[in-house]
Amino acid sequence: MKKLKLYIETSVWNFLFADDAPEKKRDTQRFFEEVRSADYELFISELVIAEIQRASLSVSERLMRKIEEFMPETLEITDEIRELTYMYANSNLLPEKAFDDLAHVAVASVNNMDFLVSWNLKHIVKVKTIMGINAVNVFEGYKELKICDVLGVFSDE
Repeated sequence: MKKLKLYIETSVWNFLFADDAPEKKRDTQRFFEEVRSADYELFISELVIAEIQRASLSVSERLMRKIEEFMPETLEITDEIRELTYMYANSNLLPEKAFDDLAHVAVASVNNMDFLVSWNLKHIVKVKTIMGINAVNVFEGYKELKICDVLGVFSDE
């Protein structure tokens, strides 16, 4: 059976250390336990690294150690990804300040991910956004992208 390809957006990594959100922290830790024990291919992008590097040094170092532990493949931000991001933006799916969120989706779409996993419920894991993203994807010749939070990956739920 082929391994599922998961693009892990920055918010998921951040919730590994979210002491102010104990339920999401616990669910995120459980997600990474599931990922470790099952057949998944993990991916991040240069954008995930850049966002993590904008955090404080101590937070950034802890997050980078976790990323190194799970060894996801890092995907480049290509011209094709930039073009698709602008197509999403021109569809007014999200406010301008959420441009990077659209870039995460474009990375996952262009690289043919099975799932984009995110805790960004305000912008990314939202029915209206998912429907709009997939309308653009189908129109532009990409497959529909499955977007979920970490709970959507658990095999027993």
